[in-house]
Amino acid sequence: MSHETDLRSARAVADAVMYEGYLLYPYRASAAKNQIRWQFGVLGPQGAAAAGVGEEPRLSTELLVRHGAGTAVTIHLRFLQLQSRDVQSADVAGGFASVDVLHVDNYHRLPWC
Repeated sequence: MSHETDLRSARAVADAVMYEGYLLYPYRASAAKNQIRWQFGVLGPQGAAAAGVGEEPRLSTELLVRHGAGTAVTIHLRFLQLQSRDVQSADVAGGFASVDVLHVDNYHRLPWC
C-alpha cells in the first residue's frame, strides 16, 4: 500500500470518528447516545471541567513506532470547531425570540451546541 492510500484510509476512519453524532445521526436530546456526556477527543476551555460545564483543556496520546532506516513520522491534526444554533420563533412584536423547541406541522427543531 502506498503512503497516499494509507493516508486516505486513516482520514476515512478519522472522519467517521469526528463526525459521528454530528452528521451520521441527527441530534436529539432524547436519544440514548446523548444522555451520557462522553466524547472522544473533546477539549474544553480553561476552567470548564473544574466548573462542571465542560471537558479538560488538555489531551495526550502515545504512539508506538517501529523504526528503521529512513523512518519518518508525520502527524496530521484535525479539529471540529464548536458552533451553536439557536431556534427562534416569531414574537408578537414582529421580531424573534429563542425557544426550546420549534414546532411546525409535524416537524420539531431543537437547538444544539
